[in-house]
Amino acid sequence: MRNVAILIDGGHVRACVKQAGLPYTPALVVKIARASVASDERLFRIQYYDCEPFAGTVKLPVSGQAKQYPGHDPFLSTLACEELVAVRRGILKFRGWERTAASLTAGTPAAALTDADFQAKWEQKGVDLRIGLDIVTITECRGAEVIVLMTGDTDLIPAMKVARRRGLQVAGVSLPNRQVIPELKPHCDFVRQVLAWPM
Repeated sequence: MRNVAILIDGGHVRACVKQAGLPYTPALVVKIARASVASDERLFRIQYYDCEPFAGTVKLPVSGQAKQYPGHDPFLSTLACEELVAVRRGILKFRGWERTAASLTAGTPAAALTDADFQAKWEQKGVDLRIGLDIVTITECRGAEVIVLMTGDTDLIPAMKVARRRGLQVAGVSLPNRQVIPELKPHCDFVRQVLAWPM
C-alpha cells in the first residue's frame, strides 16, 4: 500500500464548507481528508494549515474607539489532538478596514457612514510557505508516495513541480460543487473527487 499525505489549506476548505452552509468542525476536516484516501492507500498524515484568530486591539474606522479581538478559538488545538493530524500555524494580520458590500450597494454617502459600514481586512501570513516547505520535506524524506493537496493557492505550483520531478504523485481535490482551479490542474497527476460532504 502506498502512503498518502493529505495537506489542507484551512482557509480554502473552510470557505467551501461555509459556502455549503455547513458547520466547520475538526471532525468534519478529518472526514474530508479521509474521504480523499483511496481504498488501496494508507494514510500517512493529515497536515492542516491555518491561522489562529487575531488577538489585539484596533481602532474603529469612524468613531476611533478601540475594538478588542480576543483571539481565542479552540478549533486548531482540538484538531491537533485528532489521530494522525499535524497543525501548522501561520499568522493573521490586520490590514485595515473596507466598506461592507451592503453599504456600497445602499450608496451610503461618506458623511453618513458609521463603524457598522466597515469590515476588517485580514491577511494570512506564512500559510502557503509552510505548505510549500512541507511538500518539499515529504518529497525529500519519502514520507509518502502521494501528496493530496486541498488548496486554491497558485503560489504552491513550484513546490508541486519539485515533488513531481522527484518521483512523487500530486493529487488535487475537487470538493462538492468546487473544482480544482484551472491553474493548478496541469501540475496535478490526477484529481480526487469528494462528491458529498462526509457527515
